[in-house]
Amino acid sequence: MKIVIPPIYERDDDALKKDSDFFKRKVFSENLTRLFLNSDSGMVVSIDAKWGDGKTSFVRSWVERLKEKEELLPIYFDAYRNDFTSDAFLSIAAAIQKNLPESKIKEKSADLWKGLVDSTVRVAQSSIKLGVGSAVTALSAGMVNGRDLVNGVGEIAGDVISGAIAYEAEERLQTHLEAEESIEHYKKALGRLLKSSEKERKIVFFVDELDRCRPDFAMQVIEKIKHLFSVDGVIFVLVMNKGQLEKTVAHAYGVSSKDAEVYLQKFIHIETRLPGINNMLRDGSGGLEEYINSLLGAHGIPKDALRFNASAFYSLVGGECLNMNPRAIERAFSLATMVLMTMDNADATGMMLVFFSVAIKVAAPDFYERYRSGRIQVSIGNSQADTVEKKCGDIISKAFEGYFDQRAANLIVFKEVAEICSRIDMFARF
Repeated sequence: MKIVIPPIYERDDDALKKDSDFFKRKVFSENLTRLFLNSDSGMVVSIDAKWGDGKTSFVRSWVERLKEKEELLPIYFDAYRNDFTSDAFLSIAAAIQKNLPESKIKEKSADLWKGLVDSTVRVAQSSIKLGVGSAVTALSAGMVNGRDLVNGVGEIAGDVISGAIAYEAEERLQTHLEAEESIEHYKKALGRLLKSSEKERKIVFFVDELDRCRPDFAMQVIEKIKHLFSVDGVIFVLVMNKGQLEKTVAHAYGVSSKDAEVYLQKFIHIETRLPGINNMLRDGSGGLEEYINSLLGAHGIPKDALRFNASAFYSLVGGECLNMNPRAIERAFSLATMVLMTMDNADATGMMLVFFSVAIKVAAPDFYERYRSGRIQVSIGNSQADTVEKKCGDIISKAFEGYFDQRAANLIVFKEVAEICSRIDMFARF
């Protein structure tokens, strides 16, 4: 068995196939794809989802499907992995240039390609001129003149790099004018390049993990997108936890959460929300079963591990009870794998109890503290369960009817639960 498994989009079980739709979100992505194809202008679209809702898996699968669209060029950009740099523009521009050669654009438009590269360098030079001097002055509390230092660095760089980048002391106004000119030149170069192929192409640039970045880098990304990449044919899709990003904005600028929301609205044209996985959990189409089977296979657990009552387990983790998101479900399976490794020969009932118990441990830790004793509350008669504890109790009562030790009007006693939980409690973190 394997305790740690790769993310869903990196597994060897074809989880990233373009037709894979565990979480029933393909219709959502197809609708946005049609919007991109029919739009004549560039835009910034945000997709909001909570941590653990499967944003990255969704985007990576969508990117694979978009590769079949001749009119669209999808680019995936992990902002968190790129926030080691201090210049968001160069990170984004590099991602674009890295992916463009894979298309037919570079082959047919060598001159335009060179123009894009040259304009990228010009914007980078302008950014250095604007930023380095003021940054050095601030960091040295005014003891060192940043502009003078830029001159010195420029002389050294000119000797070492054959003048590739030269810093010259210029009036700030002139520097700003040059920067504006460089930015416009870059935007025009990128636009001309996209229109140069036989069939005009559009870039769909996915920015993932934006809410996990350094606050200053996250701000740079959305501001550079607005000012440097507002080009017809360039569509940005910001995949994020909006609430967390608003906290980042509020912290970075010292404003209220409401002001942070208004601030983000200036940069985003269209806001959307990633559909929750309740569609998968409730529609009975087999999506949850397919997903759970993929987890069993990835962990090396026999596919019939849930044979005792798989439907009861689906009800437990689903929207009608624990409402677990993909990350929580995967954490539960990692924990279940560890527990099963401590057991010699678990029978069907024992294996099922392991999966029930770890799901409760992960998704409802407060209830788990009571559950672990084996005394579980249930609803009375035909009354509808009104708490997570009673909902779980009702599912367990029906799933294991005849296997627990005793039952009172609103309580069942299941001694085997305590033994299973003692194994779970060996692992403080997972």
